[in-house]
Amino acid sequence: MATPAIVNKPTVVAVDHFDPAEDCRRLHKAMAGIGTNEKALIEILAHRSAEQRQVLIATYETNFHKSLVKMLQKELRGDFEKLVLACMELPAAMDARRLQKATKGLGTKETVLIDVICSKDNFQMDKLKAAYQLIFERSAIEDVKKDTSREFQKVLLTLLRCERDDSDKVDEEEARVEADALYKAGEGKRGTDTNVFTEILTKRNFRQLRAIFKYYEEKNGHGFDQAIKKEASGDVQKSYMTIFSVANDVHAYYAEKIQNSMKGMGTKEAALIQNIVSRLEIDMGNIKAKYAEMYGHALEEVISREAGGDFKAMLLELIS
Repeated sequence: MATPAIVNKPTVVAVDHFDPAEDCRRLHKAMAGIGTNEKALIEILAHRSAEQRQVLIATYETNFHKSLVKMLQKELRGDFEKLVLACMELPAAMDARRLQKATKGLGTKETVLIDVICSKDNFQMDKLKAAYQLIFERSAIEDVKKDTSREFQKVLLTLLRCERDDSDKVDEEEARVEADALYKAGEGKRGTDTNVFTEILTKRNFRQLRAIFKYYEEKNGHGFDQAIKKEASGDVQKSYMTIFSVANDVHAYYAEKIQNSMKGMGTKEAALIQNIVSRLEIDMGNIKAKYAEMYGHALEEVISREAGGDFKAMLLELIS
């Protein structure tokens, strides 16, 4: 029997009885005169959805004839400023800017392409492409196509074109058949038929992939991730592993990314901001629970130790 669909738990949702004019009045007051009332900014901005923050940007411009984003840039500093500005942008727009930056100029940042593209479902991908077209007046597909090649390009373009089945249906018999097909294309032969790997990993829905991975492990005595590591290499391997991880347990995937941004000497604030802000309205509640399960500490506890000041205060408000 296939595993049941997971109920996502966001930590930021659209506030009821939203009053953008009153919010803007309070924001304006918090930034007026000498000094800034950071606590007031956090009280408002950490408890509004991304769409509501877009309304605040428009309302502030209308009521005060100033750019709210520019005012925040003027008043804030450091990691707190970066976090607030990330929250003032729609997640799809944030991803679009990362994608464009990864493809422009000399060289391509393949790791960013993998991170942005291979972690999305069709709904998120459509939003990303629309944001990319709106901001840069170009096609994300064409820019990625221009900067990649061969099997890696095929993986990315198939995902960008939203060829993945977006139903929640699981066909158990088909899962068995395709688990066998993956073995025969990889560990069961000399060489690897990456066409089979790409076809299945980029086109089956995530629940179907979990069923395929389950049958693969049952029959072969080890996870399909081990087959990926043996049979693929370079950016193709990394893209397959990202798809495997997201399909297998998306909350564990992001819990690990958040942990990696805080472990070792210093904290990688940009990565921490990116991974938290992008999941606030999707499943941050699930990610927190998974984080505690995987690492034995509450995420709030680790953030309190690794971050400080208003940056810490806003992060804690966002994930509460």
